[in-house]
Amino acid sequence: MACNDNEQRDIEMTKFIIGKSIIKINCQFNGVLFQIGDCSTIFEKCRFLTTTIKIGDYAKIHNHVTILGENDCIIGHNFWCGEYTFLNCHENLIIGNNVAIGRNNTIWTHVRAGELLIGSKLNTAKPVVIEDDVWICGNNSTIYPGVVLKQGSVVMPNSVVTKDTKPWTCYGGIPAREINIIPWGKPSLKKQLLMMEHFVNEFINLKPKYRNTFNKSIEIVLNGKQADIHSAKSIFCIEDRKYLKHMTGIEIEFMKFLVSYRAKFVPYEVR
Repeated sequence: MACNDNEQRDIEMTKFIIGKSIIKINCQFNGVLFQIGDCSTIFEKCRFLTTTIKIGDYAKIHNHVTILGENDCIIGHNFWCGEYTFLNCHENLIIGNNVAIGRNNTIWTHVRAGELLIGSKLNTAKPVVIEDDVWICGNNSTIYPGVVLKQGSVVMPNSVVTKDTKPWTCYGGIPAREINIIPWGKPSLKKQLLMMEHFVNEFINLKPKYRNTFNKSIEIVLNGKQADIHSAKSIFCIEDRKYLKHMTGIEIEFMKFLVSYRAKFVPYEVR
């Protein structure tokens, strides 16, 4: 964990596991297990107050984010979360890979309003699942308990999602409904390979010190059959959307270059 001697943290975790990541000042941790992978950053004044929190590699969690509840919050790789977002895990909250949540959004796994004694029906607790490649964009959206945001769903700003979404579909409104915006194209593997070759050239132009070493350290392949998961190189497989993780300097810089909006890869699980 990268930190300075004058940084302040409130840590009351039974187990605290940090990869090669950065946690900024005035963050609060309280629970049983906090685990975060490599190359992630947690910015100032975030609060993690729940039983178990696991976060993958290359996450960015911005200022004043709160994760709060009595159950588990499991987050995949390449997670991006904007300021002042609130993630409730009264029941389990499962977030997949390559998920982005904008600023000041709220995800609830429970609702408690009124009194049972006088007949309140607003009393429920259900887990929420956010699958891979979901984008909750902009500000001020709310996800209700029990909802599953299917892979590739896009939620527009100022929306309230009360039901499961369809994969690769755009939603907006109160309550959120499917809207006539096509958020994703369907580029062929050949076109994706051409884009990756363009990204490599762009990266080398930005980082000319790697011009003579890039091909010795990193290889881009089209499909899993071409991916040697025992290679000494960092292999990036387009079809699998996975890479062979070695944590070399060039690999880390290339991943950071890609992950914002160009391309997202998750590590192969090598046994």
